[in-house]
Amino acid sequence: MKRVGIKDVAAAAGVSATTVSHILNEVEGKRINPETRQTVLAAAERLGYLPNNLARGLRLSRSYTVGFLSDEIATTP
Repeated sequence: MKRVGIKDVAAAAGVSATTVSHILNEVEGKRINPETRQTVLAAAERLGYLPNNLARGLRLSRSYTVGFLSDEIATTP
């Protein structure tokens, strides 16, 4: 099954991918018509859009991953 991206949501809502990005990321200072916002949010929900956390991590330079290193190997629980 193909993952739904912002381009898919944009096509379904009849707006640009940039507009979808601004709406889904709740970018402040952008003047977006409330009807357009509703249309995009409805399209995203209908298509089952989920943000790509790997892409978001690359964009924000954050992975929210914790690493653990040890010099011992535990063989018992």
